[in-house]
Amino acid sequence: MPFTSVKSALKQILHAWSDGQNFLHPRFLALHYLVLPCAAVTDWNALYGGPKGLKAGETVLTPGSGGVTSMFASQIANIGGGGVQVISTTRGAQKADRLKRDGADRVIHYREDEEWGNTAKKRSRREYGADLIVGIGGVNTMVQSTRALATDGQIAVIGRRAGAQSSAGGDNTGSHSPSIATIRRVVVGSRQFGQFAKAM
Repeated sequence: MPFTSVKSALKQILHAWSDGQNFLHPRFLALHYLVLPCAAVTDWNALYGGPKGLKAGETVLTPGSGGVTSMFASQIANIGGGGVQVISTTRGAQKADRLKRDGADRVIHYREDEEWGNTAKKRSRREYGADLIVGIGGVNTMVQSTRALATDGQIAVIGRRAGAQSSAGGDNTGSHSPSIATIRRVVVGSRQFGQFAKAM
């Protein structure tokens, strides 16, 4: 069950629905499961949940400043069997190095490249574009994200940032993009936590 439906996630006694419980694998200690943060489970759902989960040979793009969403997405992208290309954006060399250590194959500095969406598409396999984009949605990133997207690609939106207002120019959401995109809002709860724990 999502933590938003209860007053607190830390309780000695918690009344909850029976279908919201997880029976965790005994090979892990309870402490191992406690350190799985919400951001990691959210990224897991973005990558492998929904109607089209990420597959080997595909490309995932993580736009943003190189924060926690990009970090976990880079680490988790190949947990399903490997062979996934990870492209990330960031604003600094230090974060770029960390993203590469976390599993990013290519890193683009968006402050140096305002058209990073086109660059990401060119750096994807066969220049087809990203099959899946995982990020915190917003006007400033959505336009470039749609340019990076492969035909029939998918955008998994986690929250909303980077300019919430539309400009007078109109198409800030990428509605005129040549891609036939699926945009999916990502939420998580006990079911996704159980799926992620099982995949580990």
